[in-house]
Amino acid sequence: VLGLGGGLLTSRNFLRRVDAITDASRAIMGGNLSSRMPVKGTGDELDKLSRSLNEMLDQIERLMAGMKEVSSNIAHDLRSPLSRMKLKVESALRSQDCVQYRDALVSALDESDRLLQTFNSLLSIARTESGQTREGLQRIDASRVLEDVAELYGPIVEDEGGSLETNIAPDLIVRADRQLLAQAVSNLVDNAAKHGIAEGAEGAEIKLSAALDGDS
Repeated sequence: VLGLGGGLLTSRNFLRRVDAITDASRAIMGGNLSSRMPVKGTGDELDKLSRSLNEMLDQIERLMAGMKEVSSNIAHDLRSPLSRMKLKVESALRSQDCVQYRDALVSALDESDRLLQTFNSLLSIARTESGQTREGLQRIDASRVLEDVAELYGPIVEDEGGSLETNIAPDLIVRADRQLLAQAVSNLVDNAAKHGIAEGAEGAEIKLSAALDGDS
Protein backbone atom coordinates (compact mmCIF):
# COMPACT_ATOMS: atom_id res chain seq x y z
CA VAL A 1 0.00 0.00 0.00
CA LEU A 2 2.79 2.42 0.91
CA GLY A 3 4.62 1.63 -2.35
CA LEU A 4 1.42 2.15 -4.35
CA GLY A 5 0.69 5.44 -2.60
CA GLY A 6 4.23 6.67 -3.11
CA GLY A 7 4.12 5.70 -6.78
CA LEU A 8 0.84 7.53 -7.29
CA LEU A 9 2.19 10.66 -5.57
CA THR A 10 5.39 10.60 -7.63
CA SER A 11 3.56 10.06 -10.89
CA ARG A 12 1.11 12.83 -10.01
CA ASN A 13 3.93 15.32 -9.41
CA PHE A 14 5.66 14.16 -12.58
CA LEU A 15 2.52 14.58 -14.69
CA ARG A 16 1.86 17.99 -13.14
CA ARG A 17 5.30 19.18 -14.24
CA VAL A 18 4.80 17.69 -17.69
CA ASP A 19 1.51 19.58 -17.94
CA ALA A 20 3.30 22.80 -16.95
CA ILE A 21 5.88 22.24 -19.71
CA THR A 22 3.07 21.50 -22.17
CA ASP A 23 1.24 24.71 -21.22
CA ALA A 24 4.45 26.73 -21.66
CA SER A 25 5.02 25.11 -25.07
CA ARG A 26 1.49 26.03 -26.18
CA ALA A 27 1.98 29.62 -24.99
CA ILE A 28 5.19 29.87 -27.03
CA MET A 29 3.53 28.38 -30.11
CA GLY A 30 0.73 30.92 -29.62
CA GLY A 31 3.22 33.77 -30.10
CA ASN A 32 4.45 34.48 -26.57
CA LEU A 33 8.17 34.08 -27.27
CA SER A 34 9.09 35.44 -23.83
CA SER A 35 7.50 32.45 -22.09
CA ARG A 36 9.88 29.80 -20.73
CA MET A 37 9.72 26.26 -19.42
CA PRO A 38 9.24 26.02 -15.64
CA VAL A 39 12.30 25.01 -13.61
CA LYS A 40 11.73 23.66 -10.09
CA GLY A 41 15.37 23.77 -9.05
CA THR A 42 15.56 20.12 -8.09
CA GLY A 43 18.22 19.35 -10.70
CA ASP A 44 16.43 16.28 -11.99
CA GLU A 45 15.97 15.24 -15.61
CA LEU A 46 12.95 17.47 -16.15
CA ASP A 47 14.86 20.49 -14.85
CA LYS A 48 17.77 19.68 -17.17
CA LEU A 49 15.36 19.36 -20.08
CA SER A 50 13.65 22.65 -19.20
CA ARG A 51 16.97 24.49 -18.96
CA SER A 52 18.10 23.14 -22.32
CA LEU A 53 14.81 24.16 -23.92
CA ASN A 54 15.02 27.62 -22.34
CA GLU A 55 18.54 28.11 -23.70
CA MET A 56 17.28 27.11 -27.14
CA LEU A 57 14.35 29.54 -26.80
CA ASP A 58 16.71 32.35 -25.77
CA GLN A 59 18.76 31.74 -28.90
CA ILE A 60 15.65 31.66 -31.09
CA GLU A 61 14.42 34.92 -29.56
CA ARG A 62 17.79 36.57 -30.27
CA LEU A 63 17.68 35.34 -33.86
CA MET A 64 14.14 36.62 -34.32
CA ALA A 65 15.16 40.04 -32.99
CA GLY A 66 18.11 40.04 -35.38
CA MET A 67 15.86 39.17 -38.31
CA LYS A 68 13.51 42.04 -37.44
CA GLU A 69 16.42 44.45 -37.30
CA VAL A 70 17.81 43.20 -40.61
CA SER A 71 14.37 43.49 -42.24
CA SER A 72 14.06 47.05 -40.99
CA ASN A 73 17.53 47.94 -42.31
CA ILE A 74 16.79 46.40 -45.70
CA ALA A 75 13.53 48.34 -45.97
CA HIS A 76 15.38 51.54 -45.06
CA ASP A 77 18.14 50.93 -47.62
CA LEU A 78 15.73 50.10 -50.44
CA ARG A 79 13.12 52.78 -49.82
CA SER A 80 15.24 55.76 -50.87
CA PRO A 81 16.47 54.48 -54.28
CA LEU A 82 13.02 53.13 -55.17
CA SER A 83 11.40 56.44 -54.23
CA ARG A 84 13.90 58.40 -56.34
CA MET A 85 13.35 56.05 -59.28
CA LYS A 86 9.57 56.41 -59.01
CA LEU A 87 9.71 60.22 -58.82
CA LYS A 88 11.99 60.54 -61.85
CA VAL A 89 9.86 58.21 -63.96
CA GLU A 90 6.63 59.98 -62.99
CA SER A 91 8.19 63.37 -63.76
CA ALA A 92 9.33 62.17 -67.18
CA LEU A 93 5.88 60.77 -67.99
CA ARG A 94 4.21 64.05 -67.08
CA SER A 95 6.61 66.10 -69.20
CA GLN A 96 6.30 63.95 -72.38
CA ASP A 97 9.80 65.11 -73.29
CA CYS A 98 12.12 62.66 -75.04
CA VAL A 99 15.16 64.11 -73.27
CA GLN A 100 13.56 63.63 -69.88
CA TYR A 101 12.51 60.13 -70.92
CA ARG A 102 16.13 59.27 -71.60
CA ASP A 103 17.35 60.91 -68.38
CA ALA A 104 14.73 58.98 -66.41
CA LEU A 105 15.83 55.69 -67.99
CA VAL A 106 19.50 56.41 -67.26
CA SER A 107 18.63 57.33 -63.68
CA ALA A 108 16.49 54.19 -63.28
CA LEU A 109 19.38 52.10 -64.59
CA ASP A 110 21.78 53.68 -62.08
CA GLU A 111 19.36 53.10 -59.22
CA SER A 112 18.89 49.49 -60.34
CA ASP A 113 22.65 48.99 -60.22
CA ARG A 114 22.71 50.35 -56.66
CA LEU A 115 19.85 48.06 -55.65
CA LEU A 116 21.64 45.05 -57.13
CA GLN A 117 24.79 46.05 -55.29
CA THR A 118 22.81 46.24 -52.04
CA PHE A 119 21.34 42.78 -52.58
CA ASN A 120 24.76 41.36 -53.46
CA SER A 121 26.18 42.86 -50.28
CA LEU A 122 23.38 41.33 -48.22
CA LEU A 123 24.04 37.94 -49.78
CA SER A 124 27.76 38.27 -49.08
CA ILE A 125 27.05 39.17 -45.46
CA ALA A 126 24.73 36.17 -45.12
CA ARG A 127 27.37 33.84 -46.55
CA THR A 128 30.02 35.31 -44.26
CA GLU A 129 27.87 34.92 -41.14
CA SER A 130 27.16 31.31 -42.06
CA GLY A 131 30.90 30.67 -42.42
CA GLN A 132 30.78 29.89 -46.14
CA THR A 133 33.34 32.54 -47.15
CA ARG A 134 35.83 32.33 -44.29
CA GLU A 135 38.19 30.35 -46.48
CA GLY A 136 38.28 33.29 -48.89
CA LEU A 137 39.35 35.87 -46.30
CA GLN A 138 42.70 37.48 -47.02
CA ARG A 139 45.22 39.63 -45.19
CA ILE A 140 44.57 43.21 -46.31
CA ASP A 141 45.70 46.67 -45.28
CA ALA A 142 42.61 48.17 -43.62
CA SER A 143 44.32 51.58 -43.58
CA ARG A 144 44.21 51.82 -47.37
CA VAL A 145 40.59 50.68 -47.45
CA LEU A 146 39.56 53.39 -44.96
CA GLU A 147 41.58 56.04 -46.80
CA ASP A 148 39.86 55.10 -50.08
CA VAL A 149 36.45 55.43 -48.41
CA ALA A 150 37.41 58.81 -46.94
CA GLU A 151 38.63 60.04 -50.33
CA LEU A 152 35.36 58.93 -51.93
CA TYR A 153 33.03 60.41 -49.32
CA GLY A 154 34.94 63.60 -48.51
CA PRO A 155 33.26 65.65 -51.28
CA ILE A 156 29.86 64.12 -50.45
CA VAL A 157 30.16 65.18 -46.80
CA GLU A 158 31.21 68.69 -47.89
CA ASP A 159 28.15 68.89 -50.13
CA GLU A 160 26.02 68.11 -47.05
CA GLY A 161 27.58 71.10 -45.27
CA GLY A 162 30.14 69.29 -43.15
CA SER A 163 33.69 68.01 -43.25
CA LEU A 164 35.31 64.59 -43.00
CA GLU A 165 38.47 64.26 -40.92
CA THR A 166 40.58 61.13 -40.73
CA ASN A 167 42.94 59.76 -38.11
CA ILE A 168 43.95 56.39 -39.54
CA ALA A 169 47.02 54.57 -38.27
CA PRO A 170 49.21 53.06 -41.01
CA ASP A 171 49.69 49.36 -41.72
CA LEU A 172 46.52 48.03 -40.09
CA ILE A 173 46.77 44.49 -41.40
CA VAL A 174 43.61 42.43 -40.88
CA ARG A 175 42.19 39.19 -42.21
CA ALA A 176 38.95 40.17 -43.91
CA ASP A 177 36.98 40.53 -47.12
CA ARG A 178 38.09 43.81 -48.68
CA GLN A 179 34.75 44.49 -50.40
CA LEU A 180 32.66 43.81 -47.28
CA LEU A 181 34.93 45.94 -45.10
CA ALA A 182 34.75 48.84 -47.55
CA GLN A 183 30.96 48.43 -47.77
CA ALA A 184 30.57 48.46 -43.98
CA VAL A 185 32.67 51.62 -43.52
CA SER A 186 30.98 53.29 -46.49
CA ASN A 187 27.56 52.64 -44.95
CA LEU A 188 28.67 54.19 -41.66
CA VAL A 189 30.05 57.32 -43.31
CA ASP A 190 27.05 57.60 -45.63
CA ASN A 191 24.59 57.37 -42.73
CA ALA A 192 26.59 59.92 -40.75
CA ALA A 193 26.51 62.30 -43.71
CA LYS A 194 22.78 61.85 -44.30
CA HIS A 195 21.49 61.73 -40.73
CA GLY A 196 24.26 63.08 -38.51
CA ILE A 197 24.72 66.41 -40.22
CA ALA A 198 21.72 68.65 -39.62
CA GLU A 199 20.46 70.57 -42.60
CA GLY A 200 22.18 73.93 -42.76
CA ALA A 201 24.57 73.15 -39.89
CA GLU A 202 27.76 74.59 -41.31
CA GLY A 203 31.01 73.21 -39.92
CA ALA A 204 29.59 69.86 -38.78
CA GLU A 205 32.34 67.29 -38.60
CA ILE A 206 32.61 63.55 -39.17
CA LYS A 207 35.71 61.78 -37.86
CA LEU A 208 36.91 58.50 -39.33
CA SER A 209 39.62 56.95 -37.16
CA ALA A 210 41.26 53.56 -36.86
CA ALA A 211 44.08 52.25 -34.69
CA LEU A 212 45.31 49.15 -32.95
CA ASP A 213 43.74 48.39 -29.56
CA GLY A 214 46.14 46.03 -27.86
CA ASP A 215 46.70 43.14 -30.23
CA SER A 216 43.61 43.90 -32.33
